[in-house]
Amino acid sequence: MGRKRVSVFGSTGCIGQKAVQILRDNPDDFEVVALVAGQDAHLLASQARLLGSDMAVIAEDDAYGTLRELLCDTDVEVGAGTTGVMDAASQSVDSAVMAITGIAALHPVIRLIESGVKSIALANKESVVCGGDLLVNASKQMGVNIVPIDSEHNAVFQILAHDRCVDRVTLTASGGPFLRWTREQMQTVTPNDALMHPVWKMGRKISVDSATMVNKALEVIEAHYLFSLDPDKIDVIVHQNMSIPTLHALYWPQRATVCSSTLDLASYGRLTFMEPDLERFPALNFGFEALCSSKPRAAGIMLNAANEVAVEAFLNSEIAFLDITNIIMNAMDKLAYCEVNSISEVSEYDLICRTRVREIIDTLKVSELIQ
Repeated sequence: MGRKRVSVFGSTGCIGQKAVQILRDNPDDFEVVALVAGQDAHLLASQARLLGSDMAVIAEDDAYGTLRELLCDTDVEVGAGTTGVMDAASQSVDSAVMAITGIAALHPVIRLIESGVKSIALANKESVVCGGDLLVNASKQMGVNIVPIDSEHNAVFQILAHDRCVDRVTLTASGGPFLRWTREQMQTVTPNDALMHPVWKMGRKISVDSATMVNKALEVIEAHYLFSLDPDKIDVIVHQNMSIPTLHALYWPQRATVCSSTLDLASYGRLTFMEPDLERFPALNFGFEALCSSKPRAAGIMLNAANEVAVEAFLNSEIAFLDITNIIMNAMDKLAYCEVNSISEVSEYDLICRTRVREIIDTLKVSELIQ
């Protein structure tokens, strides 16, 4: 069997860098077609040289000149912006790692499916939350396998590959940096506080999502669509003691040898599990509420749009930490859901949601000024 042709979307992020390391360590198994990054042109150029990729694309248009100059003495095709990202997704590959953050990954995922990719190693939950059964059904129709990289979903994927008779699925949550904080203490949380995850080093948005536990709400929806699980078959539990999923997804359906220490349960001493506190972390319920609504597709889009806009506002110090979940709750309670029957309608409704949520934030800021 020849080398597997692979592209990596989000190559300069945490998951993307893990994928790049695996590709670097196994040159006899993989041929790198395209690398796509957000705005770090220097790291992207270094990766392109290291892996000998055919293409290097930077999503930030303003970084195109820098990337082109850094790779001017190579044969690497350089692209930028939405057009460049979609061109990369149109290339003929066997597998693609999708680690772009947010709903921005949705259209590249759809283009990969339409272009005949065999499998997508998915590290982006928002594309599934918003694309829902439209995305999943498109992948099935084209014979594309979606292999989740997220650790919990990857484990479920491996189990269900051998036995579909599963009664319940329990997703674990680390609890983030504020697991033992009171609501009063969380009123003073700063962006820097929220970015200091006690276990993982992650990107800015996912770090905040972990702190609010919105990430688990999104993962509940993701598990529902990826594994055809009813909401009442999914649980969430807090477990603080929690590169292999990326390795599994890149080599799938083959199995790769993992060079790591063997499991020694005695060394852990104690594994602690606890029920999540929904009063301090109400966001955990948002995923279940979206799936149980009359229009779950639209509800998932609304949840994700409200979260992305609110997190950006928090990171820009426009709103307080606790405002994030309050804004999401406000949007899901008061804004009307509509029918969403195509991927283009997903994008249209997402834009409507973002506009409405921005209005909620602006109203909140005005009311604070009046007070």
